[in-house]
Amino acid sequence: MVTARASVHEDRLAATDLAHAARALIVDERGGTAFLEALGDAERVGDRCGKRLPDVVVVGEVGGYVLGYAFLSVAGHVGVIAELFVAPDARGVGLGHVLLADSLSKMREAGCTRADTSALPGDRATKNFFEAHGLVTRLLTPSRAL
Repeated sequence: MVTARASVHEDRLAATDLAHAARALIVDERGGTAFLEALGDAERVGDRCGKRLPDVVVVGEVGGYVLGYAFLSVAGHVGVIAELFVAPDARGVGLGHVLLADSLSKMREAGCTRADTSALPGDRATKNFFEAHGLVTRLLTPSRAL
């Protein structure tokens, strides 16, 4: 069974491990280093497990095992999915879809009227995933190290 739910404190280690795995995959991607600087360290994800808005972690489970997470932030009427990650071995079973649906539901409950997220340049799979759920690109952010 594939499910998503608000995290609890006991999810901290699993969520932190997944956040480390996500960062390891991102680091070599185009724009990955700058994106990682903005995200902060993986422990931040675990530290928010079991907490309430404005920052909250949603975990996704397959067969009772935490194999994905979404890190949400709410600021006024805008909800931001700062991170959404599914372990590579758990992809293709709908866990990302369930995590996204639960995340959007939590944002609506918090009074958000817009949901934002991001994808790295060239990451067509992530862009397609979000677009399939109605999240379309509205802003590109060119950047350069100084």
